[in-house]
Amino acid sequence: MISHQRRLSLLKKESTIKGLEARIEARLGEDLAKIAHLALKPEIEKAPRSRFIVKISHDRGKLVLNLRGKEISQLRAMTNSYVRIIGAITKTIQNIRLDES
Repeated sequence: MISHQRRLSLLKKESTIKGLEARIEARLGEDLAKIAHLALKPEIEKAPRSRFIVKISHDRGKLVLNLRGKEISQLRAMTNSYVRIIGAITKTIQNIRLDES
């Protein structure tokens, strides 16, 4: 038979969130997805892994970021930052392409 204290301890462990995850998928087209991947890669490699983890990939014209953090505010801030950076990259490339036309 499990004691009351032990049961409460087990319940707390089961309900504890060990990490939060978010996934960003941006359909950019093959060229732009590759450019964005190359632009973001150095930023992601320098990120402190003790606070959060970011993984990046691109496939078939889609840029994919997987983010993991311990707190919801941290995950939200990371998500917002990367969405803004992706937006800046796409606008910059589009402007360059317009200037070349």
